[in-house]
Amino acid sequence: MALFRLTFLVVAGFYLAVALPALLWLPQHPSQPISWQKTRTLIRQAYLQVFNTLQHWRQQANTFRFLAGYYLISDVIVTLNTFIEIYFSKVFGLSISQILQISLLFNVTSVISTLGFGSASDRISHQRLLQFLFGFWSILILVMALSTHPQTPLPGYSADGTGVWAYPVLLS
Repeated sequence: MALFRLTFLVVAGFYLAVALPALLWLPQHPSQPISWQKTRTLIRQAYLQVFNTLQHWRQQANTFRFLAGYYLISDVIVTLNTFIEIYFSKVFGLSISQILQISLLFNVTSVISTLGFGSASDRISHQRLLQFLFGFWSILILVMALSTHPQTPLPGYSADGTGVWAYPVLLS
């Protein structure tokens, strides 16, 4: 069995570990068939509730601000995840193995940083934490833009928006 096929077993095991508490402890109600008319009524009510919420967005301005921020951050992360492999391959000439190593480094770092910055945001204000992260990214971008040294860190990312330093030495 090829080594990459074990990945499916690892993912399945992880999915089972994450889903098992929900499968075991969420209450299960026997499903009863719903008529087509009742389904249409429920769908109509759901959309009317969404449109009503959108019409009165000023009453929940913080919720909409959170959703907009979440959308923008998650959109950046999805875009990075989609194109970072192509970028590393074409611009830096990295092999698949090297790209997978960097991806693993980024994902491990994102788990650690998510836990760390989540607890930090509980201790200090969210605004101060975001200011720190924006400052960190600004310094990171300036270092990468102004440096010509071959050991300049490559740009990195993680799920919560924090930076990761990936040195070219690690890629060889």
